[in-house]
Amino acid sequence: MNPIKNAFISICLLLSACAHFQSSSINLPRNASILAFGDNLTYGTTLTDPNAYPNILSELTLLPVTNGGKTKELTRDAIARLIELLDQQHPDFVILAHGGSDMQNNIEPEETMANLEKMIIEIKNRNIKVLLLGLPSQPQSGFSASFYQEVATRQNVPVELDLVPDLMKDPALTADTLRLNETGNEKLAESLQNLIFISEE
Repeated sequence: MNPIKNAFISICLLLSACAHFQSSSINLPRNASILAFGDNLTYGTTLTDPNAYPNILSELTLLPVTNGGKTKELTRDAIARLIELLDQQHPDFVILAHGGSDMQNNIEPEETMANLEKMIIEIKNRNIKVLLLGLPSQPQSGFSASFYQEVATRQNVPVELDLVPDLMKDPALTADTLRLNETGNEKLAESLQNLIFISEE
């Protein structure tokens, strides 16, 4: 094989591996704040739903976690709202779980990808850490839509591809085709807590 081509493939594989991880920690200070931004999965039944995963994650980590979810929101409409929240709240960490409503409404994947990348760029430009959560194209498929990995690789950000699809494929953990029930949200929050390392300094 051509050595230049071989080196290029190796670099691509390395970038992909860096982008997709499940065990590495997100390091945060004890006074950190978190913004959970997304559509139906994040929103829950209402923004004050005590069983939505952002509220459970806050209880587990003892950190303030803002529920930045909005039900039925398309990614094209989410960018401006994200910018407003980032500038108002100045979070240290954003959990980005968006695109479910796009897939429900048959939005072209290329548009969803472009919008997710715009969101990530806005987050990174403010020196805020971000974790991208992959959402399934079909509720019980057990797999994230393929574009989440591509977005993470392009933007060189961590992505968790398996967590939400694994939960969504279990009917005992879902409230409907787009949201988890209380038990599902507890499992999601617990898994996210395990990815967060809080420094006591």
